[in-house]
Amino acid sequence: MATTSIIKYILPRPTPALALLITVNVLISLLIWSMDGMAGGGGHLATSISRLLTLPPAWKYVAECPWTLLTYMFTQISPAHLLFNMLWLYWFGTYLQHIMSGIQIAGVYLCGGIAGGVLYILAHNSLYYAVPDLTGASAAVIAVITVVSCRMYRTSIRMPYVGNISILWFTLPALLLSFAESNSGEGLALPAHLGGLLAGLVIGCHHMVNRERIHTILHRLRIRRRSRRAREIFTGSLGDRSISASSGRAENRARLDTLLDKIHTSGYDSLSPREREELEHLSHNI
Repeated sequence: MATTSIIKYILPRPTPALALLITVNVLISLLIWSMDGMAGGGGHLATSISRLLTLPPAWKYVAECPWTLLTYMFTQISPAHLLFNMLWLYWFGTYLQHIMSGIQIAGVYLCGGIAGGVLYILAHNSLYYAVPDLTGASAAVIAVITVVSCRMYRTSIRMPYVGNISILWFTLPALLLSFAESNSGEGLALPAHLGGLLAGLVIGCHHMVNRERIHTILHRLRIRRRSRRAREIFTGSLGDRSISASSGRAENRARLDTLLDKIHTSGYDSLSPREREELEHLSHNI
């Protein structure tokens, strides 16, 4: 049975991948704003660069500049937009570091942004009235928050002077605020936010299935080790083992420990298909 974990409310150092995501967002946004400001708010160069980075709402334009499906999620429309998105990315991303690597968190960010962009295009591609280009990291950040909700729903945060608070009390209001903001105006950004939510749900549920699989393997190993130890003590066969059988089992245990260390460091998805088969085989025979 899963247990509730508690995380102290601290400001941890982000992984290099997470820090890179935040840095790129800040630098690109500052570059566009500074160029626009120097041109008095109507600079043609700033407008040209912005159009090269934002995501158009039609496939025929995306086909001409496909990189915008990635660059739009690093381009913020306003300082407030940048501030809130990066604060949430830092806060929830650093909590996600307890169970995922920095590369995996960056993957969640990119998948959420791409899913949001695709859904935005699908929703507005057939419309005849003018729809603005998509900008901002909201869809990508929503994916990160959703994965935190799925993977860490049993986790509590120890707040000073308050006590332990479920992390859902932070993730769910953040998601509600994001969708409330997307419904402002004409609600044009709502499809993008829904895309980020769906991507987060898929990734979060996928990792939950893998986590349950790992728990099953570890539980099976504990039972087998206990039963083997009891059998050895009962039959007195501990001293009658052959040296070759003992060395073979030691090699299998060492290989199993190596695979488990890799899962702990990079997650179950980092295993190749051959390593997964090997893990399954070793868990049945050790």
